Amino acid sequence: MGRKHGAFAGRRWVFYLAAGCGLIFWLQQSGIPTVVDLRNAWGQERLREQKIQAIREENARLEHSIKELGPDGREVERLARQELNLANEGQTVIKIPEKQ
Repeated sequence: MGRKHGAFAGRRWVFYLAAGCGLIFWLQQSGIPTVVDLRNAWGQERLREQKIQAIREENARLEHSIKELGPDGREVERLARQELNLANEGQTVIKIPEKQ
């Protein structure tokens, strides 16, 4: 009887090894994300959140700039004239060359 118990103990380790390998294979094939995949996804999520925050801050700055231009459009017109050298009817634009 002692001999059967010893043979069964040896088979038990083979069973555990086979069951462990089977479990690992099943986990890989089942599509369950691994810890590394989850960590990578969390890192990407953090980067996206930082980009979103930067875009929100830029939008806030642009909205502030738009409000500063005024609701009547006069500031926009002034900037357009200055940047594009535009003039209304009857006006003349004089461009002075810059010093070299």
